[in-house]
Amino acid sequence: MNQYLFLLGNHPQISSKEIESVFNYLKINAIYKSVTREIILVNTKNSIDTREIIKRLGGTIKIAKVFDTCTNIDTKKIFNILDPQSKKIRFAFSSYTEQINKRNINNYLKEIKYIAREKDI
Repeated sequence: MNQYLFLLGNHPQISSKEIESVFNYLKINAIYKSVTREIILVNTKNSIDTREIIKRLGGTIKIAKVFDTCTNIDTKKIFNILDPQSKKIRFAFSSYTEQINKRNINNYLKEIKYIAREKDI
C-alpha cells in the first residue's frame, strides 16, 4: 500500500473533493482519511506520479509520500530512509503540528548533519 499526505489550501473541503474527483477521473482507486482539517492521507495500491497529480490540483499546496511512520522522531532512521547514492543529499522537514516546532527541527537537522559527516557525506 502506498500512502500520500495532501496539504490542502484555503478551502480544505473543496480541495479534498477535488482530489477525489481527479483520482476518479484518472481511475486511481484510493482510500481517503482526514488527518487534520488541512491534511488528508490517501492510500493507493499503486504509486502515483505526484508531480503530474499536483499539476491538476488547484487546491492542494503540497503532496508528500509516506515512507515510514513512528511515534518518536529517530534521526538515524530518517537518515537511513534517505539512503544516499551520492555524496550530497537534499531533503526537507515540514511540521504541521505544534508538537514539532522550529527549534526541534533545527536540532534534528543538526543530528542528521552529524550522522552525514560521520559517513563522509
